[in-house]
Amino acid sequence: MRTDWAGASMRTAAIRPEYAGTVGRTAAVHASGATGAGDPAKVARLVLDLVDLDEPPLRLLVGVDAHAYATAAGRSLLAEDERWRALSESTTADDATPEHLDPLGHRG
Repeated sequence: MRTDWAGASMRTAAIRPEYAGTVGRTAAVHASGATGAGDPAKVARLVLDLVDLDEPPLRLLVGVDAHAYATAAGRSLLAEDERWRALSESTTADDATPEHLDPLGHRG
């Protein structure tokens, strides 16, 4: 978002070589002067509109970049969970009942 978030408060000291791949990359982005695509006024309007909703979202990805990164991460996490599902479920007790498997009643 186009704010001074990456301004003076994000200045970094000299970076040691072993941190060049992490802190160095972040510092390079900040030093580039690049600004985000988000408009702070539109974000503020969105927040004000959200409070008037009868059923506001529990969470909201604000911005094209946030949506793209978060949904990619979510898909990756889901794929990994599905990949190892059988192994995860292999620890279920042989005598487990439906109540054991869903004690909070979320699956029904």
